[in-house]
Amino acid sequence: MDIPSCVLCGGTGFTPLLTSAAMQASRFGRCNECSLLQMRPMPSQREVFDYYQTYDIVGEEHSYFRALWGPDSLATQEGMEIRERSEWVLATTPTPRRVLEVGSGHGLFLKLLSDAGVHAEGVELSQRAAERSRQAHGVHVHAGTLDTLPDAKFDVIAMWDLLEHVADPHRLIAQAAARLDSGGILFVETPDEAALLDRAILGLARLGVSWPARQFYGIHHLVLFRRATIRRLFEEHDLRVERITGASTYVARSFSGPGLRDRAARAFLGGLFGVAKLVDRQNKMIVVARKA
Repeated sequence: MDIPSCVLCGGTGFTPLLTSAAMQASRFGRCNECSLLQMRPMPSQREVFDYYQTYDIVGEEHSYFRALWGPDSLATQEGMEIRERSEWVLATTPTPRRVLEVGSGHGLFLKLLSDAGVHAEGVELSQRAAERSRQAHGVHVHAGTLDTLPDAKFDVIAMWDLLEHVADPHRLIAQAAARLDSGGILFVETPDEAALLDRAILGLARLGVSWPARQFYGIHHLVLFRRATIRRLFEEHDLRVERITGASTYVARSFSGPGLRDRAARAFLGGLFGVAKLVDRQNKMIVVARKA
């Protein structure tokens, strides 16, 4: 689905993120009016659907995903991050009756909330992941998208690492807002394209070191926000942003090999993330917004 205008503000003028025609990252353009980054042209809905049906979230090939289904899943780096997110939701909303996770993946977040006595359910585009999470964790997961979910209202809706994968963010956030009860809270975690990590990757690409950019900018990310643009998106749907917090997530898994290049990348990322935390330019942001 080629969307020629900006998916946030409707603007039609764009500046290419990178000018190298050989790089997938060059498919990203920055809107000249609101500064949103989006892929141009957008992949079709069929391409996106097919991509996520074959995405190895069930861990058939990649050990990183396989570990998230094992008995020690919560001891992995990502497992600890998921536990932290669940504790944050429970601390922010001490008595949620109904929680929905959009893009529930492996189902660990749902399991943690269910174990805490919360009615938690998820919706997941990957049919294999939806079925596997039901079997592995006994959680309630619908295979499909938010607009195929039966009508229901929720106290909390969570989207962890989802918004950047969606070609029409206005539609997704409008659907989420419609399913929130009055006073309900929306949690969204998404990359911050103003992060120090992004600046470093783009700087390397402009110096001719393009493989980190190829690793980080691909079909899996369609839109990339910074704090100003995501605040604008939420406020257009009557969601009052209460807090935007920087977060560091485990991207070093993209460079998990034993070779010199991957080892150098892990060392570089470790140092970069330390500096990013000090200057509040971390690679992710977690937005907490409340429905009026």
